[in-house]
Amino acid sequence: AISAHYHLTTDGTRVKNSPVWECAGPHIDALAAPGDGVGSATAAWERVQNWPGLKSSTVERYDHALGLVPH
Repeated sequence: AISAHYHLTTDGTRVKNSPVWECAGPHIDALAAPGDGVGSATAAWERVQNWPGLKSSTVERYDHALGLVPH
């Protein structure tokens, strides 16, 4: 990931993490990789998944449909 953006709702009940990846391939590889990478079965990742109040955690990829993108 090259950056991450965290968005908190105005009532403070939800947080959205929007990481930015250079392209889809490295993100997909990081999620599938064994070991201590993103999404692996580490103590830190287990802590995230079992955070008090966490109702769900999903991963969705979004691609720009239209925008100013340099060629």
